[in-house]
Amino acid sequence: RATGPGGRGTGAGRAESRNESGRASGEDAAPFAKEYASMEEAKQAFKKMLAEYGVRGSTKWDEVVNRAGADARFSALRSTGEKKQCLNEYQMAQAKIEREAKRMAEKKAREAFRAMLEEHGEALGLTSNSRLSRDGSLEQALRDD
Repeated sequence: RATGPGGRGTGAGRAESRNESGRASGEDAAPFAKEYASMEEAKQAFKKMLAEYGVRGSTKWDEVVNRAGADARFSALRSTGEKKQCLNEYQMAQAKIEREAKRMAEKKAREAFRAMLEEHGEALGLTSNSRLSRDGSLEQALRDD
């Protein structure tokens, strides 16, 4: 066997050959797994897997690998960089959904509070012109009722 600089083999005895891109001739050049027709389809499968494993907007990469690493869809995208980018896209969308859900829950709570005030305001001695004093609280007014 021939050796090159530093005592390394020249590769002359290897069974596989390399093409111009540096990949072994048997390697698939697509950046996604063979069972997906396109990169977009592979990304969708990866994102669906993330959703099924309950990945949230704040979930760390290591935790994603621990939870979903054994799932076949984890290999839908070949490189770690593509997986991390897809995770980031998913998490940005999740964070937006979570913020919107929080905003809607707060809005619903405010509306329920206002409805309660309208319903029980008279009994509490509140009018549309009433203001709660700094020392008195609505909680105390409700307890006195």
